[in-house]
Amino acid sequence: MGDFGTDTERYQTAHDCARRKARDADLGTARAGGDMRLSVFHYPLNSWADAVVFNVLMGAATGVQMTELTRLSYAPMAEVFREIAPREARHAALGVEGLTQIAMTDKGRAQARTALSYWHPRVAASFGTKASPRFEALKRFGLRRQSNEALLADWTTKIDAQLAALNLA
Repeated sequence: MGDFGTDTERYQTAHDCARRKARDADLGTARAGGDMRLSVFHYPLNSWADAVVFNVLMGAATGVQMTELTRLSYAPMAEVFREIAPREARHAALGVEGLTQIAMTDKGRAQARTALSYWHPRVAASFGTKASPRFEALKRFGLRRQSNEALLADWTTKIDAQLAALNLA
């Protein structure tokens, strides 16, 4: 993020991974104070399989969101998202490669399934509430096309297909 002008030292101080919430916390869709990161980024990663599953689920969610953002009515911003989208897609692909390797053994599949049961609802929450009061205003301005519910449904379809292909569904 430093390449985009972010003060990386300040970011680390404000977003210290060591201060993540308890694993069993239920943050829902709430943001933490002035921290605008999605609530899903406040949960701890407990293992390699946990981190890879998080990456796969969040990578697919990011892909769905990026598709939406590349269609913004404000062309300069949409262009920035079109430039970022291939990098995000590569991150997601790396996660799928890792999960493919993990799912090759019975032990790995069991670890992946445990992680999936933990992360799936938390990543799903990152799409926001079904009846977002802001959606209609954002749609009017051309900043959104699809509702949170439609984006979540798209993600669910995509992630279910990926997981089925890995015998993890």
